[in-house]
Amino acid sequence: MNFKTVEELASAVNDWCQQNQVSPASGQASNTTTARTVRYYRSQSLVDAPLRNSEEPYDEKHYLQLIAVRLLQAKGLPLSRIQELLIGRKITDLRRIQKQGLKEIESTSSDRLPALSTSETWRMIPLNEDWLIASRRDRALSPEQISAIRAILTPTPTNSN
Repeated sequence: MNFKTVEELASAVNDWCQQNQVSPASGQASNTTTARTVRYYRSQSLVDAPLRNSEEPYDEKHYLQLIAVRLLQAKGLPLSRIQELLIGRKITDLRRIQKQGLKEIESTSSDRLPALSTSETWRMIPLNEDWLIASRRDRALSPEQISAIRAILTPTPTNSN
């Protein structure tokens, strides 16, 4: 599995992700991988440099590195943590990550939230210094609902007699 261009590599990753219903959790990244994304991941040491002096500078390892990034993003991990997990991985490790990640997705597919839509309008409702609620459909809460939620989040003093 070799690719002549970074665009071909990105397209193959997108095809795999679409076929296996893999997308980043919580809208933390775009649902598609672009050549620009691959270059950014390279700058963050998530993907190896292209092979030098080759007509096909991207190979299976590059492909599997990108698949691993997408699988870990689907679990909600930030890129800094993904970098820690993937740095120095051999191709056999990356194949195992791909296989294991697919098994996890298949076993939890019924529990997953629907994929994010680019047309969603989110509403953030601050509750206090620590908490906020997000509505994916721009829905508001009534003042009574907000008060009730705040009451749940506010610790009650305990009697220490």
